[in-house]
Amino acid sequence: LDGQKTFIRDLSKALYHHSNSSAPSVITEFPVQLLLKLPSPSRRNPPNNKSSNQKEEVEQPTSNINFLGSQILQAIMKFSSANLQIVATSIDHLKEEDLLSLCEDPSGSHVMESILAACPEKNKKKLYKKLLAHHPRLAKTLHGAYSLEALYHNGDVKEKETLLAGLSTIKSELLGLSHGPALLAACKVKHFEEKKEGWADWHQTSDKRKKVFLEIFSDDEKEADGKVKGKK
Repeated sequence: LDGQKTFIRDLSKALYHHSNSSAPSVITEFPVQLLLKLPSPSRRNPPNNKSSNQKEEVEQPTSNINFLGSQILQAIMKFSSANLQIVATSIDHLKEEDLLSLCEDPSGSHVMESILAACPEKNKKKLYKKLLAHHPRLAKTLHGAYSLEALYHNGDVKEKETLLAGLSTIKSELLGLSHGPALLAACKVKHFEEKKEGWADWHQTSDKRKKVFLEIFSDDEKEADGKVKGKK
């Protein structure tokens, strides 16, 4: 755990240094934007026997988010919850447009998925409130829709219900988009519409059943593992 804390602190200092910014004496926020906006080295297209007077084309990046930076942040989100508060605080303070751009980016949407899965509950609530307010915009872009799926899978019953009600109102628009039907299916919007009145109760009962099943399955695995170790 101390190693994780040291890594976050040292990486923060390195990012501040790289951006020619002075690191604060006490780092209370992890510089998320500095990590995700690190400049990517230009990749040049392979030679194609063009004449010498023709300029070599530089391949344009397909993402505004630094790929390696996104991978590092996803790895950090697997750290213990005790060491994630400094990162969560930084995410809280992201500008709204930066947050939405992160959700709509090919690499950024995977970062958002890891954030929603691991962010401390208090910070997650704030994040949900911000993103749910923009669900029509996010739902209409491919990677924004992926972020909404992560929102659905990691939200509580009330948050899921709010999202599903919103998606239901723009269902006809989503059906006309290439990724729309997949989003509606992943979030089970049709099922929500069929059971709208008692959906929350049904979902809570379903979650309890899953929890009991997972506990039983986990106990069986532990018992089997104990028998294997006993034979050794």
